[in-house]
Amino acid sequence: MTNIVLGAISNYNWDHIKYWVNSLNSCGFTGRKILVCYNVDENTIRKINAFGVEVCIVDNEPVNICVDRFFWYYQLLNHIQADPHSFVVATDVRDVIFQKDPIAWIRYLIYMPRIVASSEGIKYKDEVWGRENFKHSYTDKTWPYRDWE
Repeated sequence: MTNIVLGAISNYNWDHIKYWVNSLNSCGFTGRKILVCYNVDENTIRKINAFGVEVCIVDNEPVNICVDRFFWYYQLLNHIQADPHSFVVATDVRDVIFQKDPIAWIRYLIYMPRIVASSEGIKYKDEVWGRENFKHSYTDKTWPYRDWE
């Protein structure tokens, strides 16, 4: 069983992702580390690889990386034929720092494969970034709070 931690980046350089990479390498995680990359310079790619993180370069420009990354993860996981008994952890990259091995934490919480999802504890309608991302991704017609604005 090989566990995987995934992230996706677009137009980032090493300074944007070094804390994610370094903390993942320092937290005790021993599985595969993979970054899906769009429009990332060669120097950053070399550094990512030097720190033991696999790179999956995508050529399709993301319409919205916050949404498109899940399609890329799906394609990647189908391509590598991930072990169905493995855990896959998908995180943001720029603002995530690993304090402990995420797989150890998941195993502590659950004893069989399930989805563990986190929340930032705020409703879409109350957060400017989330509200605009939701509208951009799913159009105004699906916006559930349109009558509340």
